Amino acid sequence: MLTLPIGFVLFIGAMLLSTPLSSWSTYLNSHAILIVIGGSIAVLAIATPGSALKQLARSMSELLGRETDLTDHSAEFQELSESRRLPRPSSHSLINYAVEMWDAGTSPEVFTVLLSQRKEHLDAQRLSAVQALKNLAKYPPALGMTGTVMGLVVLFANLGEDNKATLGPALGLAMTATFFGLLLANGIIMPLADRLSLQHMRWKNNAQSVYELLLLVNRREPATLVQGEVKDRVAAA
Repeated sequence: MLTLPIGFVLFIGAMLLSTPLSSWSTYLNSHAILIVIGGSIAVLAIATPGSALKQLARSMSELLGRETDLTDHSAEFQELSESRRLPRPSSHSLINYAVEMWDAGTSPEVFTVLLSQRKEHLDAQRLSAVQALKNLAKYPPALGMTGTVMGLVVLFANLGEDNKATLGPALGLAMTATFFGLLLANGIIMPLADRLSLQHMRWKNNAQSVYELLLLVNRREPATLVQGEVKDRVAAA
């Protein structure tokens, strides 16, 4: 998690150092910010279903928290291998789902099928968040170009003999929308999408281990076998 804020600080520092501070007043104009950032938010709402937006919000919040692994569930598997119950809900939804099925008296065969379906469902949910962010990355540059074209239309519509001297500054102002579009897509959205993709792969690997361990518990394998399997998987991670 620590690399995320460090990366953003370094990125902002590189952008500030690459351009004199006196020039940033030119970049920061409401036209460019509104068309790129506001337009991107609107496009995200148009292109992404509500369920994927909720999962995206959850996945983004997880980026700010501590990464969990199989070690965090070692004590839970000790409890499960002995009684198939937990004193408190787990942080892993797949474990909670398994406990619910055991409490309901689900047969071992049906348990395996339902648990597999649940794992695939959770995986698809997380993948939808990654895909939503990757899809969003293609829109800010286009929105930036749209803002630039809008600025150029206004510029040329008001161009006359008496204001040719303002052509350069006005053209530079129009181009700031393209700058913000490229900055948002390549400096923020795409790196976050890549990070979410890596987070999804880690979750998928961890979920597969949790799934296989739950199957051991479902078969009522000895607690020593389950704990030994947990230790082996933690050591191999």
